[in-house]
Amino acid sequence: MKNFCKTAKEVVTALDGPGGVRRLTGATNKQIWHWHSRAGTFPANHYKIMTDELAARGYEASPKLWRQKGSKNAA
Repeated sequence: MKNFCKTAKEVVTALDGPGGVRRLTGATNKQIWHWHSRAGTFPANHYKIMTDELAARGYEASPKLWRQKGSKNAA
């Protein structure tokens, strides 16, 4: 059974913090802070790369954290 990330902050933590997300996405620290502290979601174009890395680490997260539509877990 995989660990489930319920929030953007949990996703960032599972990906080794802001540094890990920065290496994965190429985003700035300011962007990453905004995603997990203010917006609570990530840009949709980072969905695949981030969810693939989460899965490799034994995690999963709701597609709604990337504003994905068409999923039963989407907002």
